[in-house]
Amino acid sequence: MISTYIRELKRYTYNDLKSMFKCDNETLNKYISKLKEYTILKVVPLNKKQKDLTELNEDDIEITPVVENDTQHYYVFDYVGLVTIDSIVLKIYPKYIKNNNEPKEQLKQVLKVIEKFNKKEQIIKIFNDNDYSKTYNNLAVCLYFINDYFEHDLYNNEINILEENGSGEIYWDKTINDAFTLISDNKPYYPTVYTKKRINDEFNFFKELHSTIISKCCTELKEADLLDLFDLTEVYLNDKELDEYGDLDYILYRLENEMNIQFNTRKNNLLKMMYAYISTKGTLNDLEYLSMFGTNSFNLIWENVCKDVLNDHLNIPLYKLPLIDNKYAKSNKKLIDIIENPKWIDNDKDGEFSNEAKTLIPDTIVIDKDIMIIYDAKYYCFENTRYFLKGQPGIESITKQYLYQLAYKEFAEKNKIKTIRNCFIIPTEENEVIKKGRVELNILGNLGLESIKVLLLPATQIYQLYLSNKKYINISDQLNYL
Repeated sequence: MISTYIRELKRYTYNDLKSMFKCDNETLNKYISKLKEYTILKVVPLNKKQKDLTELNEDDIEITPVVENDTQHYYVFDYVGLVTIDSIVLKIYPKYIKNNNEPKEQLKQVLKVIEKFNKKEQIIKIFNDNDYSKTYNNLAVCLYFINDYFEHDLYNNEINILEENGSGEIYWDKTINDAFTLISDNKPYYPTVYTKKRINDEFNFFKELHSTIISKCCTELKEADLLDLFDLTEVYLNDKELDEYGDLDYILYRLENEMNIQFNTRKNNLLKMMYAYISTKGTLNDLEYLSMFGTNSFNLIWENVCKDVLNDHLNIPLYKLPLIDNKYAKSNKKLIDIIENPKWIDNDKDGEFSNEAKTLIPDTIVIDKDIMIIYDAKYYCFENTRYFLKGQPGIESITKQYLYQLAYKEFAEKNKIKTIRNCFIIPTEENEVIKKGRVELNILGNLGLESIKVLLLPATQIYQLYLSNKKYINISDQLNYL
């Protein structure tokens, strides 16, 4: 299989793709069409200004038929993660990684972050969802089987065994009713007792089927050079083929029957995955069944990672906040509830509209006694050169960040919070925190609001804390960076 690293949102030409995919024009056109269908690949007109593509807008994207030797467009991958298509593995790494064209270790860590986020959100992408179709995602299913095996072992059913004078628990009902009884001093004695114990069914049909599926999944990932990227150990449990268990209809029939009588949640989910794997079988080298593991919205993952690592207080009840003099007496109100909702007034009915409009929602706020820091996680590629600035948050982000501070101004004064800091946090591939500068907007700064600091956080360190369930440095140390 062909394996190639691709940087998210980097501009590639038609010939670049042809060289990476090592194919002719006709085949490349099929690949481009398929990747566009799943919104992984997007087309940007060549004559557009060479502006930063941190956020692709509709105006940037052009809906155009695939043309051979196209010299009028750039092709950008709006995705982070892995994509397999017709014996090609695309390893798409985050856009802020610029100094390494094959960042294997960094991508391994990013994949673990995506996997943890998906588990937290209870996402198992058996199918690829898009606007056009719903198709089987073989890569995600293979990973599910292997990870589940290492966590829970093979599918197994237990058998109840009844024995005479065995080592298991005494089965008193049968012993009293059926066993020979001796009476001595008006007390019953049982020379023979019936015992029961549970043993694993080593020759269970579904256990054997499960082991075959795991072996096949491992083989596929190994051939695609993906086992190491996911830090997985190769597992080879048997060399049986699926058709050795019967024809397709028979296997699916057995699985359906087992699902109907199996009430253990994990086992039932596993049976459903086995059913999907067998009934809709694609492979990693199949153009029809494009497989993916990753996300089109890595910005959401960056935001959630920062919330977790920085120990966000937004959804903490007010009485639990570390304030100097907490007077909220176990109020159920949370910090997020401090920001008021807009009110729409209906002049005809002389009152408010019945529906409640959405309000401002900050990314992350942390509080410690007399300190408050308001963070806004931005998944941008911030660059400040001698001649121009690019990749910076826009005016909407700036004004919202000022308004967050304004919304909490009264709360801060009532609770003796003397120090408030406002900050954009942006990922960097560097190994240390970088104080990049600040952004000011005088019409809001004149209201007594702090300017917004720009901080580049070392993504590798932040991800490591997230994966280890640890928090970032304490708030006093965070303040030193601001």
